[in-house]
Amino acid sequence: MKKEELQKWIKKNEDIIKSNKLYLGIVQQEIEFGEKIIEEIKKIKAEEDYSPSTNIYEKRNMSNPKQHIEKCKILKKDIWQDCDCDGFHTFDELYEHRIRLFIALCRYFIRGKASYDSRNVWISRLHSDGTSFDGQFIMGIGEEKGNQITYHLPISYWDECVTMAQELDCAPKYDGHTPADVLVRLKTL
Repeated sequence: MKKEELQKWIKKNEDIIKSNKLYLGIVQQEIEFGEKIIEEIKKIKAEEDYSPSTNIYEKRNMSNPKQHIEKCKILKKDIWQDCDCDGFHTFDELYEHRIRLFIALCRYFIRGKASYDSRNVWISRLHSDGTSFDGQFIMGIGEEKGNQITYHLPISYWDECVTMAQELDCAPKYDGHTPADVLVRLKTL
């Protein structure tokens, strides 16, 4: 390919190149964030006493260990094995709460109880570039750059959400927001 042809190709595909660079930057941020979390978990675990004689319920100051055992898949197998639960809720429960709270927030906007980026609540099976994550769809509030609040939700919630939100062929162009950005945007609602 000649230099002129290469320059024409780059100019023609500039948006795709920028989009891929943005996506790679996001992936790198997620990797770095994950590595920080792993390091924090390692520090916490290093500080805890994991001897079999230590009762997990005493260590976490749990008042109702029976309820925790019934919910926690790990503890059902071995009562002395530690888990990643907070002592009161499993992560599955917390994730379910996050999903339900976001859907409720979207309903709140749709019903006109609050205003944010024209109360635009949408869902899409595809990202703006046409890609998707298996078994998930995107639900968002706001389309404008700097206003997007989005979450990937399990596809099992699609039928519930499609009845209340605007269905888009592709999600609005991603504005590069991070989980921290979403928290700031949520605080401004």
